[in-house]
Amino acid sequence: MLVTGGLLESTISTPIIATQDIGTIKYNQSAALGNVHDHAVNTGIQVSGSTASLVESDGNLLEILADLDAANPRVSLSVTCTVGLNVTELCFEVQSSVTVAGVTQNIELFNMNTGDYERVDRRAATQYQRTIHYSVPGNPYTYIDANDKVYGRITFDDSGVSEESWKAYVKLANCRVLR
Repeated sequence: MLVTGGLLESTISTPIIATQDIGTIKYNQSAALGNVHDHAVNTGIQVSGSTASLVESDGNLLEILADLDAANPRVSLSVTCTVGLNVTELCFEVQSSVTVAGVTQNIELFNMNTGDYERVDRRAATQYQRTIHYSVPGNPYTYIDANDKVYGRITFDDSGVSEESWKAYVKLANCRVLR
């Protein structure tokens, strides 16, 4: 069972092996995965990968080069997943890394009540694969539309990068649900 209102962070030192879990969580890997059926790179240049790269943590990933022409270089990625009916608990998961230090990662979900994206997590991005599990507190339908879709956005902002160019890698961006 997922725990309401919690964050779980798994640190990945190699692309596949989880080494650390942090947080007071309501999280269960056996919860059903959503169906990621669309993604869009809003800012940056997609180098490789596809929507299928975001469905689960496997050998596939989405590689995005930061937009260095902007006043604040960044990468922004939106995903849409279908979660189905009768959701009692919702968790949004992101597994990602960047190529340099000095990048901040934000995770946002579209709030159906306010009609805007709501930041649910902000932290320094890492140069190793790290998984964040955000368990939605309260009513999951705050973030699920009438067509059973959840809209997530992950941004990586330059907050002191000393390199001329950098990339973000997203290996997982999906929902887990309990019914």
